[in-house]
Amino acid sequence: MSKPPEFLVDRIDEHGLVCGQNLIENDIPIGTVFTQIVTGDDVVSNVRLELRGVQFYHHQISVIPGGHSAGLELTGEGLLTLRDTVQGSKNHVLLKA
Repeated sequence: MSKPPEFLVDRIDEHGLVCGQNLIENDIPIGTVFTQIVTGDDVVSNVRLELRGVQFYHHQISVIPGGHSAGLELTGEGLLTLRDTVQGSKNHVLLKA
């Protein structure tokens, strides 16, 4: 059984690209919906952020490769909460599907 998608958020750039790393071995495809923002052991917020695009070494691809870093284009409810959490947290910030 595969682990649910988890993406470790490092930063959000000036264009809104969510930069970080896929923490699972499996690829995470476009269309995946992240439903939680987590720091440490705490769920900060329930969200609905859909993966709409993946920037990988200056190319658009259709998945976040397993174990790799990428820039994500996300849409939906919770983008401002994610930005505020990344800027204000001293802990790791995870997006979980």
